[in-house]
Amino acid sequence: MSGIYPTFLNLKKQRFFCKACNASFIARTSIVKEHCFISYHTRAKVLIKSTDAQSLTDIAKDCSVSTTTVQRIITTEAKKYKPYYHALPKHLSFDEFKYAKKKNLFILPLKWQDKQIPNH
Repeated sequence: MSGIYPTFLNLKKQRFFCKACNASFIARTSIVKEHCFISYHTRAKVLIKSTDAQSLTDIAKDCSVSTTTVQRIITTEAKKYKPYYHALPKHLSFDEFKYAKKKNLFILPLKWQDKQIPNH
């Protein structure tokens, strides 16, 4: 499925009816997500190509999907990896640095063990 030419898989979503429980269900496959038409392979290819410096249009053309689909796949995946900003890490380290027009900014570092401001 990863050739140069777009590959189309014609899946028929067949419905089944269980006479015992009077429920219906759709046949599933491991190639596509339920209620979706884009394969897992195509989604992975979009994510791999998004790590390179390419535009959404170029990725969409390479993967034979729309630019909106590329953006949606990237956004969905990025939401899974949002950092947790509600707590600070155990150890913080700060230093001085030059700011605009040769001004020095200095932030006091905390001692790692006692978490006290050092006496300098």
